Amino acid sequence: MHTSEMTNSLFKALIEAAPEISSIGKSKQAYGYKYATLDSLIDMLRAVLPKHGLWYVQMPTRQNGVSALTTRVFHTSGEWIEDSIEMTDTELQGKANDTQRVGASITYYRRYALSAIFGVAADEDVDGNINNIRQPTKSTPKPEQKKQDPLAYIKADLTARQGSGEAYESIIKDYADLLKTDQVRDIDNLNDAERTALATAIYKRRKLNV
Repeated sequence: MHTSEMTNSLFKALIEAAPEISSIGKSKQAYGYKYATLDSLIDMLRAVLPKHGLWYVQMPTRQNGVSALTTRVFHTSGEWIEDSIEMTDTELQGKANDTQRVGASITYYRRYALSAIFGVAADEDVDGNINNIRQPTKSTPKPEQKKQDPLAYIKADLTARQGSGEAYESIIKDYADLLKTDQVRDIDNLNDAERTALATAIYKRRKLNV
Protein backbone atom coordinates (compact mmCIF):
# COMPACT_ATOMS: atom_id res chain seq x y z
CA MET A 1 0.00 0.00 0.00
CA HIS A 2 1.19 3.54 -0.81
CA THR A 3 0.11 6.71 0.98
CA SER A 4 0.60 10.43 0.88
CA GLU A 5 3.09 11.90 3.36
CA MET A 6 0.28 12.80 5.77
CA THR A 7 -2.86 10.69 6.34
CA ASN A 8 -4.40 12.06 9.55
CA SER A 9 -7.35 13.84 7.94
CA LEU A 10 -7.96 10.97 5.53
CA PHE A 11 -8.09 8.29 8.21
CA LYS A 12 -10.25 10.48 10.46
CA ALA A 13 -12.75 10.88 7.61
CA LEU A 14 -12.72 7.14 6.89
CA ILE A 15 -13.48 6.35 10.53
CA GLU A 16 -16.34 8.88 10.58
CA ALA A 17 -17.80 7.43 7.37
CA ALA A 18 -17.53 3.80 8.48
CA PRO A 19 -20.82 3.64 10.48
CA GLU A 20 -22.74 4.89 7.43
CA ILE A 21 -21.27 2.30 5.08
CA SER A 22 -23.91 -0.38 5.00
CA SER A 23 -24.25 -3.86 3.59
CA ILE A 24 -25.85 -4.15 0.17
CA GLY A 25 -28.19 -6.67 -1.39
CA LYS A 26 -26.58 -9.67 -3.08
CA SER A 27 -28.68 -10.09 -6.19
CA LYS A 28 -26.34 -11.85 -8.61
CA GLN A 29 -25.61 -15.58 -8.75
CA ALA A 30 -22.28 -17.17 -9.76
CA TYR A 31 -20.87 -20.65 -9.16
CA GLY A 32 -23.08 -21.41 -6.19
CA TYR A 33 -22.95 -18.08 -4.30
CA LYS A 34 -24.57 -14.67 -4.51
CA TYR A 35 -22.83 -11.33 -4.73
CA ALA A 36 -23.62 -7.63 -4.92
CA THR A 37 -23.15 -5.84 -8.22
CA LEU A 38 -20.57 -3.14 -8.77
CA ASP A 39 -23.36 -0.66 -9.55
CA SER A 40 -25.07 -1.22 -6.20
CA LEU A 41 -21.76 -0.92 -4.35
CA ILE A 42 -20.93 2.39 -6.06
CA ASP A 43 -24.43 3.75 -5.39
CA MET A 44 -24.04 3.04 -1.68
CA LEU A 45 -20.57 4.63 -1.51
CA ARG A 46 -21.74 7.66 -3.50
CA ALA A 47 -24.34 8.35 -0.81
CA VAL A 48 -21.73 8.24 1.98
CA LEU A 49 -18.20 9.19 0.96
CA PRO A 50 -18.65 12.73 -0.45
CA LYS A 51 -20.31 13.84 2.81
CA HIS A 52 -16.98 13.16 4.52
CA GLY A 53 -14.79 14.68 1.81
CA LEU A 54 -13.84 11.27 0.43
CA TRP A 55 -13.86 9.69 -2.99
CA TYR A 56 -11.80 7.28 -5.04
CA VAL A 57 -10.48 6.56 -8.51
CA GLN A 58 -9.74 3.16 -10.07
CA MET A 59 -7.25 2.84 -12.91
CA PRO A 60 -6.79 -0.33 -14.99
CA THR A 61 -3.24 -0.47 -16.33
CA ARG A 62 -0.99 -2.89 -18.18
CA GLN A 63 2.76 -2.92 -17.64
CA ASN A 64 5.30 -5.49 -18.80
CA GLY A 65 2.51 -7.74 -20.07
CA VAL A 66 0.68 -7.81 -16.71
CA SER A 67 -2.78 -6.29 -16.20
CA ALA A 68 -3.39 -4.54 -12.89
CA LEU A 69 -5.98 -2.37 -11.16
CA THR A 70 -4.90 0.55 -8.97
CA THR A 71 -7.44 2.01 -6.52
CA ARG A 72 -6.72 5.36 -4.86
CA VAL A 73 -8.88 6.78 -2.06
CA PHE A 74 -8.39 10.52 -1.52
CA HIS A 75 -9.57 13.26 0.84
CA THR A 76 -10.28 16.92 0.22
CA SER A 77 -7.14 17.68 2.24
CA GLY A 78 -5.08 16.13 -0.56
CA GLU A 79 -4.18 13.05 1.46
CA TRP A 80 -4.53 9.66 -0.19
CA ILE A 81 -3.90 5.93 0.01
CA GLU A 82 -3.65 3.50 -2.89
CA ASP A 83 -2.87 -0.09 -3.72
CA SER A 84 -2.81 -2.30 -6.82
CA ILE A 85 -3.81 -5.85 -7.61
CA GLU A 86 -2.83 -7.99 -10.59
CA MET A 87 -5.77 -9.06 -12.74
CA THR A 88 -6.40 -12.28 -14.62
CA ASP A 89 -9.01 -12.80 -17.34
CA THR A 90 -12.35 -13.88 -15.92
CA GLU A 91 -13.95 -16.95 -17.49
CA LEU A 92 -17.24 -16.15 -19.22
CA GLN A 93 -19.69 -18.88 -20.15
CA GLY A 94 -20.56 -18.70 -23.81
CA LYS A 95 -18.31 -15.70 -24.45
CA ALA A 96 -14.91 -16.05 -26.02
CA ASN A 97 -14.32 -12.45 -27.05
CA ASP A 98 -11.07 -11.07 -25.60
CA THR A 99 -12.57 -7.63 -24.99
CA GLN A 100 -15.44 -9.15 -23.00
CA ARG A 101 -13.03 -11.13 -20.83
CA VAL A 102 -10.93 -8.05 -20.10
CA GLY A 103 -14.04 -6.02 -19.26
CA ALA A 104 -15.33 -8.74 -16.95
CA SER A 105 -11.95 -8.86 -15.15
CA ILE A 106 -11.93 -5.12 -14.58
CA THR A 107 -15.47 -5.17 -13.18
CA TYR A 108 -14.66 -8.16 -10.96
CA TYR A 109 -11.51 -6.61 -9.45
CA ARG A 110 -13.05 -3.15 -9.08
CA ARG A 111 -15.82 -4.68 -6.95
CA TYR A 112 -13.40 -6.67 -4.79
CA ALA A 113 -11.01 -3.76 -4.32
CA LEU A 114 -13.75 -1.37 -3.20
CA SER A 115 -15.28 -4.00 -0.92
CA ALA A 116 -11.93 -4.63 0.76
CA ILE A 117 -11.00 -0.96 1.19
CA PHE A 118 -14.33 0.15 2.66
CA GLY A 119 -15.15 -3.03 4.60
CA VAL A 120 -18.23 -4.03 2.63
CA ALA A 121 -19.30 -7.67 2.52
CA ALA A 122 -20.24 -7.87 -1.16
CA ASP A 123 -20.29 -11.68 -1.38
CA GLU A 124 -21.91 -14.48 0.58
CA ASP A 125 -19.67 -16.25 3.10
CA VAL A 126 -19.14 -19.69 1.58
CA ASP A 127 -16.11 -20.82 3.59
CA GLY A 128 -18.15 -23.47 5.38
CA ASN A 129 -19.82 -24.66 2.23
CA ILE A 130 -16.94 -24.72 -0.21
CA ASN A 131 -17.85 -28.14 -1.57
CA ASN A 132 -21.12 -26.78 -2.88
CA ILE A 133 -19.49 -24.16 -5.07
CA ARG A 134 -19.71 -25.23 -8.67
CA GLN A 135 -16.29 -25.06 -10.23
CA PRO A 136 -15.88 -24.32 -13.92
CA THR A 137 -15.80 -27.63 -15.74
CA LYS A 138 -13.16 -28.48 -18.25
CA SER A 139 -14.52 -29.58 -21.55
CA THR A 140 -13.90 -33.23 -22.32
CA PRO A 141 -11.96 -33.58 -25.54
CA LYS A 142 -13.91 -35.28 -28.26
CA PRO A 143 -12.55 -38.63 -29.38
CA GLU A 144 -10.75 -38.41 -32.66
CA GLN A 145 -12.96 -39.66 -35.43
CA LYS A 146 -11.52 -42.46 -37.49
CA LYS A 147 -11.44 -41.60 -41.17
CA GLN A 148 -13.42 -43.99 -43.33
CA ASP A 149 -11.46 -45.97 -45.90
CA PRO A 150 -12.74 -44.80 -49.31
CA LEU A 151 -11.92 -48.16 -50.90
CA ALA A 152 -14.02 -49.99 -48.30
CA TYR A 153 -16.89 -47.58 -48.96
CA ILE A 154 -16.66 -48.15 -52.72
CA LYS A 155 -16.54 -51.93 -52.28
CA ALA A 156 -19.62 -51.78 -50.04
CA ASP A 157 -21.45 -49.87 -52.76
CA LEU A 158 -20.26 -52.36 -55.38
CA THR A 159 -21.45 -55.34 -53.31
CA ALA A 160 -24.84 -53.76 -52.71
CA ARG A 161 -25.37 -53.03 -56.39
CA GLN A 162 -24.29 -56.52 -57.44
CA GLY A 163 -26.69 -57.88 -54.85
CA SER A 164 -29.45 -55.97 -56.62
CA GLY A 165 -28.61 -57.79 -59.87
CA GLU A 166 -26.49 -55.11 -61.53
CA ALA A 167 -23.62 -56.40 -63.68
CA TYR A 168 -20.06 -55.81 -62.51
CA GLU A 169 -18.99 -54.29 -65.85
CA SER A 170 -21.91 -51.86 -65.75
CA ILE A 171 -20.99 -50.71 -62.25
CA ILE A 172 -17.34 -50.20 -63.18
CA LYS A 173 -18.41 -48.19 -66.23
CA ASP A 174 -20.61 -46.04 -63.95
CA TYR A 175 -17.65 -45.46 -61.66
CA ALA A 176 -15.60 -44.29 -64.63
CA ASP A 177 -18.37 -41.86 -65.52
CA LEU A 178 -18.38 -40.50 -61.97
CA LEU A 179 -14.63 -39.97 -62.24
CA LYS A 180 -15.21 -38.31 -65.62
CA THR A 181 -12.85 -40.64 -67.43
CA ASP A 182 -13.20 -43.01 -70.36
CA GLN A 183 -10.72 -45.42 -68.83
CA VAL A 184 -12.57 -48.26 -67.07
CA ARG A 185 -10.41 -49.88 -64.37
CA ASP A 186 -10.91 -52.23 -61.49
CA ILE A 187 -11.36 -50.26 -58.25
CA ASP A 188 -8.31 -51.99 -56.71
CA ASN A 189 -6.18 -50.26 -59.34
CA LEU A 190 -7.39 -46.74 -58.50
CA ASN A 191 -4.93 -44.45 -56.75
CA ASP A 192 -5.73 -42.79 -53.41
CA ALA A 193 -6.95 -39.54 -54.97
CA GLU A 194 -9.25 -41.40 -57.38
CA ARG A 195 -10.66 -43.56 -54.58
CA THR A 196 -11.41 -40.50 -52.47
CA ALA A 197 -13.03 -38.69 -55.39
CA LEU A 198 -15.12 -41.72 -56.32
CA ALA A 199 -16.27 -42.39 -52.74
CA THR A 200 -17.27 -38.72 -52.43
CA ALA A 201 -19.22 -38.85 -55.68
CA ILE A 202 -21.05 -42.03 -54.60
CA TYR A 203 -21.89 -40.46 -51.24
CA LYS A 204 -23.24 -37.26 -52.82
CA ARG A 205 -25.37 -39.21 -55.26
CA ARG A 206 -26.81 -41.34 -52.44
CA LYS A 207 -27.77 -38.20 -50.55
CA LEU A 208 -29.53 -36.78 -53.60
CA ASN A 209 -31.45 -40.01 -54.08
CA VAL A 210 -32.63 -40.27 -50.46
